[in-house]
Amino acid sequence: PVLFFIIMFRNKLPSRRPCNIIKLMKHSEKYYVIIDYDPLTYEPRGLHCYGPKPGCDIWAILHEVMPIISWNIQCMKDPSRIGEFFKNQKISVLSDIIEVFVNEHKEWKKYNE
Repeated sequence: PVLFFIIMFRNKLPSRRPCNIIKLMKHSEKYYVIIDYDPLTYEPRGLHCYGPKPGCDIWAILHEVMPIISWNIQCMKDPSRIGEFFKNQKISVLSDIIEVFVNEHKEWKKYNE
């Protein structure tokens, strides 16, 4: 019989990105908006949200949409413009979460331009 040995080397994970957690209250529910910052420039470049009960409708929506929004933010030259689309929409919780990011990015731009 021939024995095969598989050697797996663990890749060291990169350092965590700096982040800020902001608590948002909407419809008597707590949402925790997490904004990731670029480690070199501290520009807000990522957006995540936790808070609603797992399994409820808004939980499903946030877990489907937030990775797409975060990816778009990371690809945009001016991520604060992502709020322009949501400003006129009637998606209240999602609009509020985006607004938290937009305000954070505008604050960063005010001090870094």
